[in-house]
Amino acid sequence: MDIAGAREFQQAESLFMSGWFADAQPHYQALLSHAHWRPLAHRRLGHIALLDNRLADAGSDLTIAYRAAPEEATARLLADLYLRSGDYDQAARFFAVLGRRSFAALLRGLARRRPYAIEWDGRPVRLPFAADSMPLARVRVNGREAHVLIDTAAQETVLDAAFARRVGVQVGRAAESAVFAGGSQGAVRYAPLDELALGGITLRDLPAQVQPLTRHFRLYGEVPVEGIVGTGLLSNFTSSFDFAAGALVLERGDTEELREGVPFYLAASFLPVTRTRVGERLSVLQLLDTGLSGADLALAPATAQAVGTVTGTTVSQSAESGGGQVPVTTLPPLSIGVGALRRTATALGLMHFPLEYRFGFRLGGVLGHTLFSGNTLTLNFRHMRLLTS
Repeated sequence: MDIAGAREFQQAESLFMSGWFADAQPHYQALLSHAHWRPLAHRRLGHIALLDNRLADAGSDLTIAYRAAPEEATARLLADLYLRSGDYDQAARFFAVLGRRSFAALLRGLARRRPYAIEWDGRPVRLPFAADSMPLARVRVNGREAHVLIDTAAQETVLDAAFARRVGVQVGRAAESAVFAGGSQGAVRYAPLDELALGGITLRDLPAQVQPLTRHFRLYGEVPVEGIVGTGLLSNFTSSFDFAAGALVLERGDTEELREGVPFYLAASFLPVTRTRVGERLSVLQLLDTGLSGADLALAPATAQAVGTVTGTTVSQSAESGGGQVPVTTLPPLSIGVGALRRTATALGLMHFPLEYRFGFRLGGVLGHTLFSGNTLTLNFRHMRLLTS
């Protein structure tokens, strides 16, 4: 038995599962010299590179891992890699392997066009939004004005089913099941979106998810939410949420300031997660969800217990998420730190959190946009840095 390799593996896995990816990486690199552990080491190294958005490195390791052992976990990572890199033919191949045939068919169709083609003069664009409840902005979809939620926990652009029909979007018939940030599930369909305009930026031929949004979201005096702009779109820019002024700023600058901040990672295709300080001692990864309503953050049961609070001790209520309402309990205010930001936050306890281990490592909960109220939150996707100011 390879005892040295087994010890290295256990140490690497412990760090990886806890979200200490940079610390886990040299242990997986050491495992490359152990034949038994080599395929798994390549998969983990590829996964770490994908989390860091280092796509070339991720592709090299994941391809080696898949050739050695064509497992579903590696296929899922390769699907995310090719989707993120814009190789829709290869992405479709792996999503089909995973049984997501409707999404795969959409990607194959878009691959014959110029997916995510951007028309823009390069100057920063400020898109005003209302943010008392959730960030809600006005955009144009196929030339028609639409109210859209800006939600970092949405991966694709999402359209309300009835609105999509009104603007001529050709929606696929086959449905797929989806799990949303709060853990709720629902059926979604997919469609190619011809045009989406955000201020001075126009995007063409992009994948869109279609679901009945208006049954879940009516904001600001019963304004229907007709779509959601997710991180798949935002990742094409340096995206700043100016919550003090109520505006989303999209640009592609590369200043020294934008390289500062703390690391964040992209789980799955486009889900931003970052390390936070909860209470006095706990450090845990959490999903950034600007679509969370009702509190500054929501904690998984184990995280709530670790900071000395227990879910289920108060009367349950419901919080809005991208999939509708999810059961929660109220928690006492908690000290929370994200990057340079430190404040006492309102908190909810999630009764169930299916996303806790869904991405191969542990998530401790969800961060909402009200945590950054009065501040600016910037996501620099080029250098994978989160800045708060």
